[in-house]
Amino acid sequence: MLKDVIDFVRARTGLVRSDALREINYAWNEIYNSDDLPNSLQEISIAPIDNTARISLPWFVGFIRGVKINQGRLRIDLNTPRPYYQDDHYTQSPYIWRVLGTSPLSTAITNATTVKLTFRQPVTEQVIVTLMGPDDRGADAREQITFNVGDTEKTSTKRFIDFTQIAKNIITDTDLEVLTQNDAVISIVPNSGFAAKNTIVQITDKCYKLCTFCRCFDVLFKRTTPYLYYDEAPVPFEEVLMAKTLEWISLPKDGQEKKAELFGLKAVSLLSGYNANERSETKMLDLGRNKFTTNYVGTL
Repeated sequence: MLKDVIDFVRARTGLVRSDALREINYAWNEIYNSDDLPNSLQEISIAPIDNTARISLPWFVGFIRGVKINQGRLRIDLNTPRPYYQDDHYTQSPYIWRVLGTSPLSTAITNATTVKLTFRQPVTEQVIVTLMGPDDRGADAREQITFNVGDTEKTSTKRFIDFTQIAKNIITDTDLEVLTQNDAVISIVPNSGFAAKNTIVQITDKCYKLCTFCRCFDVLFKRTTPYLYYDEAPVPFEEVLMAKTLEWISLPKDGQEKKAELFGLKAVSLLSGYNANERSETKMLDLGRNKFTTNYVGTL
């Protein structure tokens, strides 16, 4: 549990809980993003509606690791936006996704609107929500909305047409939902996170009417880095996190370089042991598609 890690770090550093938790999360973020560790990958099936060129993946999809069409099991290649402007293809291949980046919105705003901010139950301490983005009067508007104890819903005064940031200042008991005045949910800030972030993908550049099963995909992904906060939160690789946190704490201090190096080496050693437990599972090298084979995909 996280409590064991906090107690370990505090006993060796004398830090108060809030400071220890900050250092632990820095170390945890480095560990979580260093490799696809055991049990870190998940799968989800999605079926975009017809005539949709761009889709927003759920907020918990942090990093896409692979995509296959559900029908036929053909692999989808993942591209950045750049290759689209450097090739000579007349249309985007149905076997290519363009990963465009991230957005606070899960659904685009059609017309300028005020937004409703809703918690599913009354907040138990003051929460400050920050909204940033263009509105109907400026290109870079900002509004802060304060929820006092017992509040569940607030409405912005500005009429936004897009968002660059939707964030709250603390961990909350429930998710924060952002809705238009028509009660359509356009964003979610998870209760255990601080900001809304959704991966935006272009799956086609032509809005064709297609059969439903042609647009069903299986996505292999890694969740966004979970923020550690509650004492009872399960923490995989506790010993790794303990050593890595002490490395982070030792780094900025003069004369602590050797200690930091030793803690870092210990974290790497422990992490290698966890990865070794998957030796019985087949791990194939990702060599990509055979570039010497041309596959007809129905477009010329």
